Amino acid sequence: MKVGILGTGKVATNLATGLARAGHSVLLGSRQPAGKTAPAKNVSVGTHAETVRFGDAIILAVPLSAAKETLDGLGVGAWKGKTLIDATNAFPPPEGWPATTSAAEEVAKLARGAKVVKAFNTAFAPLMATGQIGGKKIAAFVAGDDAAAKKAVMGLAGDIGFDPIDAGPLAAARNLEPMAMEMIALGFGHGKMGSNIGLMLVR
Repeated sequence: MKVGILGTGKVATNLATGLARAGHSVLLGSRQPAGKTAPAKNVSVGTHAETVRFGDAIILAVPLSAAKETLDGLGVGAWKGKTLIDATNAFPPPEGWPATTSAAEEVAKLARGAKVVKAFNTAFAPLMATGQIGGKKIAAFVAGDDAAAKKAVMGLAGDIGFDPIDAGPLAAARNLEPMAMEMIALGFGHGKMGSNIGLMLVR
């Protein structure tokens, strides 16, 4: 599959590495692509607009604070028929969240026409290239309203090495995003466990 990733930070480059290793073609989108180095074979770097045109699926891997500017800059009609994977989290969440909305639902309002799927927001960036710790698969919770898009994203997560879990409709992002907050607290707050930790679903 052709996968575009908006962003060139640690989340973006590690996901790109994992997807490229699994045989997918990846284009990283940057506001200033000149001079950017691709992190792996089968990965290229282009503009945001080129990335959206390229991808069958697009991963939003910029900070949530930059999401509106990034998505607005792509123009009306850019998302028609596209699957948009929201990997963002709100730190800290605005007042009223997650009771009334989520980052994923707000992204869906900005990317009209896209089939928005929430995924990859509960894992630390260094683990996104493999989806595993010591050979054990960590969970990738996937939420969305479009069944076909959600199935495709679960396939991408599985290709990287994650254990993909159907987490329900897009509104389930209201549950998934607080999970990411707790992971950060465990890793770098009171837990001080670092980034080499992940969630598993035993079943």
